[in-house]
Amino acid sequence: MDKKIGRVLQICLFLIILVVAGFAVHHYLSARPVQEETAPGEEEAVQGSVPQEERRLPENYYETVLEESPGMVEDDYYITEDEGSKEVKEEIRLRIGYRPEKHDINSLYTVLMNRDKLPEYRKDYFDCSEMSAYLEWYLEGMGFHSYIAYSDELDHTWVMAELDDGDKVAIEPALLVKGKNYSPPGIIEHPNGKYRVFSYKVEMYKKYVNKIGNDTSSWLITPINDIEKDPTQTYDYRWTYGESRSYPAPSYWAFAKNKMITIDSGKVTIDGDGVTDENEEREVTEEKYYNPDDLFDTPDDAIEKGFSISEFDWWRVLPWGGKEPFMNW
Repeated sequence: MDKKIGRVLQICLFLIILVVAGFAVHHYLSARPVQEETAPGEEEAVQGSVPQEERRLPENYYETVLEESPGMVEDDYYITEDEGSKEVKEEIRLRIGYRPEKHDINSLYTVLMNRDKLPEYRKDYFDCSEMSAYLEWYLEGMGFHSYIAYSDELDHTWVMAELDDGDKVAIEPALLVKGKNYSPPGIIEHPNGKYRVFSYKVEMYKKYVNKIGNDTSSWLITPINDIEKDPTQTYDYRWTYGESRSYPAPSYWAFAKNKMITIDSGKVTIDGDGVTDENEEREVTEEKYYNPDDLFDTPDDAIEKGFSISEFDWWRVLPWGGKEPFMNW
């Protein structure tokens, strides 16, 4: 009798253990997240897709430019007047953040010459697309209707700013970044010579002449008649002595030929000699700058054409990425 009771108790205990174990298994399975089956390759597509609202520009994108313009000038900013005058330096510093009323080539030149240097070039972090998006944003805030230009052949972007008269001026933002190629205002002269006096080449030549100073011993003397025969020799940087005209050596034209813009593995340089490597280095002529394949009114327009917003998100780059409002974009 005692054996039968003990056996019954063992069976009951075993059943109780089974019931408890069953509840535990059910609880564990019900708590696990349910994974939906996806077709081969679908998972990658789902992970790569980005909601439409996240592919757009931050809210109030263009309005914030006015908050960024003042106080962005370094100690070595460019000065177009007497560099020895502290009063002139302070006066220029105080009017850096101005927003021009007229939007002609003179005011565009002034804005670009007194703009702080952009961060150094870094491929896939702050390269031509981020530089162009920033400069387009900044110039829009200064009142210039600006565009992001793109060349399929060069796989390169730059900026074109529209003046009040409807004319468009090409600007290479890579010439406004820190480094040896820093050459404000970055303006590219038109193939017909328009805007030459405001171009980066002329600014480089002016610096070269200023470096020579009053030492004209190496300058060349050309009879005025010879200059009239060759119109390419006429230029503002000439000093007339009687029947002759002197000019620095090399002349502007010889100097400019050695300041061609080239793209080498995505990086812009201006110290080339005009000879390009078919595999890597490509020359960017004035004709190419003024005849882009695409002209985007905003980065959003480029995104709609297939570009990624990650190509234009300059606001993630320091110094902008570490301050308001950019750090919240």
